Amino acid sequence: MSEFGKGQVYCLGLFIAHNFQYGRDLLTYKNEMMPESLKKSWPGLWFSGASDHLSDLVTIHKDLKIQKRLEELQSKVLNWGHVLSYNHTIPTEKDINWALEEAEALLFEIDKANGIEVEKGDYD
Repeated sequence: MSEFGKGQVYCLGLFIAHNFQYGRDLLTYKNEMMPESLKKSWPGLWFSGASDHLSDLVTIHKDLKIQKRLEELQSKVLNWGHVLSYNHTIPTEKDINWALEEAEALLFEIDKANGIEVEKGDYD
C-alpha cells in the first residue's frame, strides 16, 4: 500500500494535481496575508507536500532520455521537498514552474514513446 501513490504516469498526474489543490491557496495566502519574512520560503512549503507524490515514482523507462528526465525531476523535487528539514537549496517559484512544466512534458513524451498520438492543446 502506498500513502501518496506509486507508478509513473499516475505519480506525475498526482504531482501536477497537487498544484491545483494547494497551489492556488498558497498563492492567495502569499499575496494577501503572508508576512514578508515568509514570502521567499513558501515554495518550500509547496514542495514539502507535492514532493511526496514522487517518492514512489517509477523512473525506469525504455527510452533512456525519458528515464534520465524522470530521475532528474524526482531528485530535484524530493530535494526541494525536504528543504524544511535538511540544509538544501531553498526552492523558488521558478522551480515550481519548472517542475510542473517538466512533469507535463514527460506525460507528453511517455505517450509518444508508447505509440499514442499526442498533440499539444491550444490552451496548454
